[in-house]
Amino acid sequence: MPCQIASHFRRVLSAFLLWGMLVSCAVADDLAAELRETALQRDISTDEALIQLDRLRPQLKRRVEMRVALHRHPGIKGVVEAAQDILRAVPGVELIDLGQPAVGLMSNYFRALPALRRELQKKELDAAEAAQLDALVAVYHADHRELCAHERDYPFRIMNLLEIVGESMGIRHEDHFKRLKMMQDVDAIAADCEDLIAQHGLDPAATRQAIQAMLEEQPLPLRGGVT
Repeated sequence: MPCQIASHFRRVLSAFLLWGMLVSCAVADDLAAELRETALQRDISTDEALIQLDRLRPQLKRRVEMRVALHRHPGIKGVVEAAQDILRAVPGVELIDLGQPAVGLMSNYFRALPALRRELQKKELDAAEAAQLDALVAVYHADHRELCAHERDYPFRIMNLLEIVGESMGIRHEDHFKRLKMMQDVDAIAADCEDLIAQHGLDPAATRQAIQAMLEEQPLPLRGGVT
């Protein structure tokens, strides 16, 4: 099973980093096609992905003047190292080591240990504040979902790794999930999404339950509580 997980992640990492970063950018069609085919048809190792990253460096044209730290989970070998190398490839990024523990695959694997989960997140957020970071950067979406609302209460951003890469390539999309979650109000979120709810024919009651579930995915309570 560990080998299958690692193999799956390598495929996802390759497709996500090598295809996703390129397909929306002004790069040569032949390079994009070659990398897309490579990412989807081969089981690329982390080292090979970093070799391909060298081919992407010319696309990282914009400086991103940010002090950042990586929210680390070393459960799959090579993921943390690959993410760090990707961040270091972005001009202007200063990668800071917060000296915090890095454990497991991702934080939602610690649901059976809620106190430890809260402690790890609080210590990391407080360390990020003390280090005067511009952003705490996550690799996994599950971690981003749990951490992003803390941006409301801390003086730094919570970002995904590819947001940093995208900014350097001139690509930026608003993080609507984070914006909505920081509202911390089911009624306000439902009102904000009213057009989408109607467009997709969603049941209002079920939608409110889904919104509530989103807000409850908050292992470490926000500093100021619910506004």
